[in-house]
Amino acid sequence: MLFSGRDRDDCDFNEIRIMPFIDLQGKLGINMDKWMLIQGGEQPYKRAPRCHAFEKEWIECADGIGQTRAKKECKLEFEDFYECMHREKTHKRLYEIRKQRDKMVKEGTYQTPAHHTGAQADDRP
Repeated sequence: MLFSGRDRDDCDFNEIRIMPFIDLQGKLGINMDKWMLIQGGEQPYKRAPRCHAFEKEWIECADGIGQTRAKKECKLEFEDFYECMHREKTHKRLYEIRKQRDKMVKEGTYQTPAHHTGAQADDRP
């Protein structure tokens, strides 16, 4: 077999030049990094995204220590970032508050304010 016009036995594999990958993203005008990174892409009006600070803390913590160590050592940063993105704890807390409010309304110990029910209050100026 020939490599660069020489026999395989005579070839120094450190000298073999491999063709670089074709910049397909650039030629097609797409940027896969924007789709793969959550907060890293350009934002409208150059404003930082909602959870950018949490993502930055998580990435700075996990940078250079490897995935196995990062899962253990950066767990708090990841949980903060995940909560900011998905708001599961917030929604769960709001659900519990609404459930308690509905229970109190049924018992008669809580009266929903008129502006929460859509009724017009008579004491407006």
